[in-house]
Amino acid sequence: MTKRSIAQILSSEIENFSLRLRREHPLMAAAQQGKVEPATVLRYLVGIRYLLRHSVPHLRLASDLAASRGLVELAGFFRIKREQEAGHDLWAENDIAEMVRRYELMCPEPPTSMTALVAYVETVIRKDPSHYLAYVLLAELFTVQAGTAWVEALVGCCGIPRSALTAISKHVELDKHHVAEGIREIDLLLGEVPDPEPILAALRGAMARFDDFFEELYQSRPALRRVG
Repeated sequence: MTKRSIAQILSSEIENFSLRLRREHPLMAAAQQGKVEPATVLRYLVGIRYLLRHSVPHLRLASDLAASRGLVELAGFFRIKREQEAGHDLWAENDIAEMVRRYELMCPEPPTSMTALVAYVETVIRKDPSHYLAYVLLAELFTVQAGTAWVEALVGCCGIPRSALTAISKHVELDKHHVAEGIREIDLLLGEVPDPEPILAALRGAMARFDDFFEELYQSRPALRRVG
């Protein structure tokens, strides 16, 4: 039996997570039934904006820490990713502005589950910047595998304009190319990993917090009230 690489192990975990959310999570089911309100979509987008605003700082931190520990190639990888991610939070900013204008909604604070995810990712980076590779793969592979179904359900079943979901749709297109590259880079950067459990634990912690985010969105419907 062929031994799986660390990238294959991580990818398998992410694929199972993505499949479970698409098939079983009540938020996705609600979207497919036309039962996700604009207020919930706005709350989702605010959470995504918060996450994207931290991508560049997190990548900078990961690059700096990797360099300080002599991990030159890893630091270079994070520098390249930082350049790729710059400005992507503006997509979410524009989406939020359209939702607020179109539906006359007040913009909420970021969901607490999302602030917890961002704090967790920083903890992972500070503990071992190489483990951040698992999160980067999660963000890209999950977006590719679940993003299209999520957008299509919101547009086709819930009547949300596609023009207010660009933070997801644009990432789906970009990350299709990044995923294959990222899988190759993980194996090159990490090489043989005698014990995959530490990096798997970092990945599972991030997935659990993403799960919390989707659950908070589902439980808080409808989360906001209309102005006036």
